[in-house]
Amino acid sequence: MRQLNQNALDILTFLHQQAAANRLTPTRQEIADATGIKSKNTVQRLLRRLDAAGYIKLQPGAARAIMVLPANGQHANQS
Repeated sequence: MRQLNQNALDILTFLHQQAAANRLTPTRQEIADATGIKSKNTVQRLLRRLDAAGYIKLQPGAARAIMVLPANGQHANQS
């Protein structure tokens, strides 16, 4: 998997924390607030980068559909 910048690592850490707490997947605004990123567009760009790198799986068209994948980047339901 490719190396991530600090903002992407912060987002990934936050998503792991949310998943461990069994909470709803956070919105882009909640991610921005938690990580100190000012722009939701920047959050979205970084989420796409995390998706492309295999760290998460985004569900298109849904605000809260972010699945944190296991460390090896594989998910049992991937096609």
